[in-house]
Amino acid sequence: YTGRQTDRAARSVSAYLNAGIAEGTLDAHRLTIGYCFHLYRRFGTYEEVARRTGLDRRTVKKYILEWEAAPAGVPPSS
Repeated sequence: YTGRQTDRAARSVSAYLNAGIAEGTLDAHRLTIGYCFHLYRRFGTYEEVARRTGLDRRTVKKYILEWEAAPAGVPPSS
């Protein structure tokens, strides 16, 4: 069962995005890829994330893979 890990990962992304927005430290690229990753964790498909964001599914996939490739605890840089 991995539901708790998924929930924890989604909360971690949410916390990162919320803090970055509140502090004004996120650039547009990190905000976008973080949001795409958050939606992917929630809905599970590139297509659904693309539909919700208005981005092409290939762009969504690129952003999600970029987020996942970053070292643990360190969000991708722009």
